[in-house]
Amino acid sequence: MSKELKYKQVANRILKLIRIGTLKPGEKIPSVRKMSDQIDVSLMTVLQGYHILEAKGIIESRPRSGYFVRPDHLWNLNDKVYFREARTVPFKMKASKVCVFGTVDSLFVEGGRPGVLSLGCGISDPEFFPSRELSLHMARAVRSHPLEINHYSVAPGDFDLRLQISKKLMDAGCTLDPDDIVITAGATSGIMLCLRTTARPGDLVAVESPGYFGFYRALEYLGLRAIEVPSNPQTGLCLDFFEELLKSKNKIKVLLLCANVSNPTGATIPDENKKKLVELAHRSSISIIEDDTYGEICFDSKRGKSLKAFGFDNVLQVGGFGKILAPGYRIGWAIGGKHHEDIIKYHRMAYISTALPDQKAIASFLAGGGMNRHLRRLRRAYSENIALFQREIVKCFPEQTQISNPTGGHFLWIEMPKGFDSVELSRMTMEHGISICPGVVFSSQRHYKNYFRLNCALPWSKQIENAIHKIGELSSKILESIL
Repeated sequence: MSKELKYKQVANRILKLIRIGTLKPGEKIPSVRKMSDQIDVSLMTVLQGYHILEAKGIIESRPRSGYFVRPDHLWNLNDKVYFREARTVPFKMKASKVCVFGTVDSLFVEGGRPGVLSLGCGISDPEFFPSRELSLHMARAVRSHPLEINHYSVAPGDFDLRLQISKKLMDAGCTLDPDDIVITAGATSGIMLCLRTTARPGDLVAVESPGYFGFYRALEYLGLRAIEVPSNPQTGLCLDFFEELLKSKNKIKVLLLCANVSNPTGATIPDENKKKLVELAHRSSISIIEDDTYGEICFDSKRGKSLKAFGFDNVLQVGGFGKILAPGYRIGWAIGGKHHEDIIKYHRMAYISTALPDQKAIASFLAGGGMNRHLRRLRRAYSENIALFQREIVKCFPEQTQISNPTGGHFLWIEMPKGFDSVELSRMTMEHGISICPGVVFSSQRHYKNYFRLNCALPWSKQIENAIHKIGELSSKILESIL
């Protein structure tokens, strides 16, 4: 038998075992060595056969665990999905007051109604989180520290957790002392503290655009003005625009952005651009507030470097566990650089304390290696969901649709032709019990009217498939009325 036929024999044997039900979705298939012994072929031949099945999306390799059968609805996801990619929106350098509260609040209210399929809010299904394992760590923390656990935990917060965060951020290129870190009540409170520390009411803040609507809410609340810097859906903040902005008469105090896995586009700035960006801001005495909330949910085997990794003390980094581990625990952090002492001061004034049991539980989970195992599963699950959503959108959305190709996270940024009204689309989808997030909330000047964001952090189901088809159908109706 030829070598080609032998590796096909390996692939066909596994396929047959799957089809007759001997090997079920999620089960481990025979190791390379065991398969080699079973059918008397070389290890290399088995590997070739397994690589064929992996390329078709039928099995997957898990580090240090072996090969596993994937659910059949995920087969062939590795085939190229052909879609037009969302583009950068050009606009002028214009500062403005921020007014987004009403639109964003109505999104939360509508999206949270009972019976609504929430593809609009950025809330992940609890199925994606290790809730039971975390509960065990919480119980252990309470038993181990029965008296200490009921005390206030004033800034900078629990040392054990700060130590674990400093170790985790080594993967992002950071060299940190635990005393550089302040524990906060989630990433949003970290953003608020950093803005309060670096800017005063009326100051001008440069913000990536499209950018997380929480940025604009914070600016509005603190009385800060915004000037938007366009962001490429693939490579993040446009450096050329930012350089021109620095030469203009605009007196920028702070730059606010997600450098890794931006919300809503999923873009990551290339490392060489990150270094240049930090240097530009340093030379212009501008502070950078980097929201690294989604940095860990990257689809590459190696996560992107934090802006903080490039060494300048003008970079403040914010992160949290709400999007990657434990939404209900509300634990995040802020790394203030030269603003460290002020962040501690404002934290003690505004928040007094951050829940100590939650801090202890997460510290224990991290110390036991639970985070690395969890992140491998989470990245794989979100990557598969993104591919499923993209594939279904290509099938049933209007031909002119353009889609982001995120580097991580769980969002898709959808671009429709000019004249399309995504706010109107959101009203129409709500009538069918489906929420989406219109693009205007990702800007202080209501850009992106013809864009919307979809949340893909829900287990794939027939209900979601039908919902995507309904959104595509309603989008086609809107386009027919304007073309």
